[in-house]
Amino acid sequence: MNNKLLLSNDLFNDVKSGKTVNTIRKGHRNILLGVDNISPVHREIPNSQKTGTHTISDLTVSIHMVKQTVFKKLTVDDLIQNGTKASAQTFTEDLANFLKEMQAFYPDMTEDTKVTVIYFKYISGGGICGGGTPMK
Repeated sequence: MNNKLLLSNDLFNDVKSGKTVNTIRKGHRNILLGVDNISPVHREIPNSQKTGTHTISDLTVSIHMVKQTVFKKLTVDDLIQNGTKASAQTFTEDLANFLKEMQAFYPDMTEDTKVTVIYFKYISGGGICGGGTPMK
C-alpha cells in the first residue's frame, strides 16, 4: 500500500511511543486501510557531531480508521490522539491553537476547511539507519 504520507521528523518519537496515533490532513483524502509507511519530511538529518548526516527510516504503521470531517468538528480526542495537549475544559482554546499550528503547513486553513483524520498503530521503523553523507 502507498498512501504517500509524510510526517515531520520531530513527531517520529511521539509515534513510536504511542503518544501520537493519528495525523490530521487538509482536505478529504482517499486513504486506504492496512499496513503502510509514513516517510520523514527530511530523510537526512545532521549527526550529533555535525560532521555528516544520518538517514531516517520510514515508520511502518497499520492504518485502521479514516475520518473525514471539517476542522471545527474535530474532537478533543482527535487532538489528544494527534499528540496535541488538549482537554474538555480548554477545548475551544486548544482547537484555536491547533488551527494556528496547522496553518504553518496549510496557510489558508480555516475552521471550515475539510480535513481527514488518519488513525494508525505503530509497528516499527522510524530510527536512524546510519549511512548518510559527510558534511563539507
